[in-house]
Parts: sequence; C-alpha cells; structure tokens
Amino acid sequence: MLASNSTITSINLCGNALGDAGVGRLAAALATNSTVTSIDLEQNNIGVAGAARLAETLRSNSTIVTVELRANSIGDEGAGHLAEALKLTSTLRTLNLD
Repeated sequence: MLASNSTITSINLCGNALGDAGVGRLAAALATNSTVTSIDLEQNNIGVAGAARLAETLRSNSTIVTVELRANSIGDEGAGHLAEALKLTSTLRTLNLD
C-alpha cells in the first residue's frame, strides 16, 4: 500500500518498537514510493541491520529529505551504512542520529 501511495508525505512511527525487521519492511515499501519526504523512526530498537536496509533505500529514493533516527541502537557500523548512503543521495537534507 505505501509503495504505491500518492498522498502520504510524512511518516511518524516514533516509539513503536519496529526493530530491524519492521524497518526492513518499511524500507522496502519506501524504495518505490515517490511522495514521502519525512520519516520519524525515533525509539524503534533499530540496529545495524535496520540501518543498513534503510541506507539501501535512501540511496535510490529521490523524495525523502528528513530522517529521524534518535534513540536507536545503530552504532558505528549502522552509522557507516548511512554515511555511505549520504554520498549517493542528493535529496536527503536532515539525518538525525542523536
């Protein structure tokens, strides 16, 4: 549904304990979505695998400009995956990892 949705522009799933598996499913849907510009995934128990999957999507998605990932457990390795994605995306403007 989200993959083909043409009206939703912002997703706030803060504090939903999505974990890596949930973020992986969200990332898969966002890979083909062309309307979402903002994602808040604060406090979702996201680890390295989830960060890697999200980074993969950010490399190809051309609409996401803001991603909030505060209070997760992505660590240095997960941050590295996201940093690599930043090299390949021209649309992402804000990535909050506090």
